[in-house]
Amino acid sequence: MLGPVEQGINTNKIQPNLIDNKEQTNKQEISTYHQPNKTEEPSDTSIIARNIIPAIHDSVTSQIKPSIKDGANLPSRLSLSVMIGAHFSQMQLNTNKSDLTEHVALRNQIESAKIDWSGAFLLDYKWNKLLISSGVQFTHFSMGMTYGTTQATQPPKYDANSQLATNDSVTANGINNTRIKYSWNEIPLLITYRFTPHKRFGIETKIGLSYAFISTIDAALVGQNNVGVLVVKNKESFPFIKNSIFAHLHLGLAYQINQAITLTAAPYLRYSLNSMTSNNYSVKQHPYMLGMSIGLRKHF
Repeated sequence: MLGPVEQGINTNKIQPNLIDNKEQTNKQEISTYHQPNKTEEPSDTSIIARNIIPAIHDSVTSQIKPSIKDGANLPSRLSLSVMIGAHFSQMQLNTNKSDLTEHVALRNQIESAKIDWSGAFLLDYKWNKLLISSGVQFTHFSMGMTYGTTQATQPPKYDANSQLATNDSVTANGINNTRIKYSWNEIPLLITYRFTPHKRFGIETKIGLSYAFISTIDAALVGQNNVGVLVVKNKESFPFIKNSIFAHLHLGLAYQINQAITLTAAPYLRYSLNSMTSNNYSVKQHPYMLGMSIGLRKHF
């Protein structure tokens, strides 16, 4: 049995060994704790980075490359145009019969141009660089007739359905006044071309045709032998008025206020390609108008 001193010595010898063993064990635990574990789950920071970086990339890409849905923001090809104009009304008279030359000359002397108006509501469709338009148009035509009379030496030549305002011979000098008035309801087909489509202010031209249904007839007409003044009130009265086909020509300015509204202003010429009188009447009548129009175009 060991004595107390030996026990103390032995205890001291054992304790350093125990301390060394504890330090070694702690170092192993520390080294084990700091070793990366290949199978450990990703941290919250890495998960957030994975989600945020692709989102930022997609956001930047979408700003650089337009989305397919962006096409929905493009302006429509359709627009609505409203136009109103004032014009001088005139009649071109033609005949191929020599015995009616004096009659045409007299009418050119006593018939004079007057100012009247027209208006239109058009639906436009943009096709490439062109604007194709159709809708309804209302056109009014007015002329004055100032004439004198002398006693006739022959009866007037007129159709049985016609009415006479006077049986006297008609002369160029006088104080008698009457009017020549026609109106049409039209279906136009017009094509507009703008020379500077990408500028706010530009020049555009409009051409086309319209079919015109005669709606108002209130006119006076000198007899073909220059005797008598005929009253024409309807299509069945001599010289039997027909519907017309008008050619249109506009050349003017367009000012784009914003993406939705464009103002237009243009002088125009309209001419009837066919005679408005029946083929039985030897004098062909082609009405035409020279005027100025203003318009408002609303883009959808």
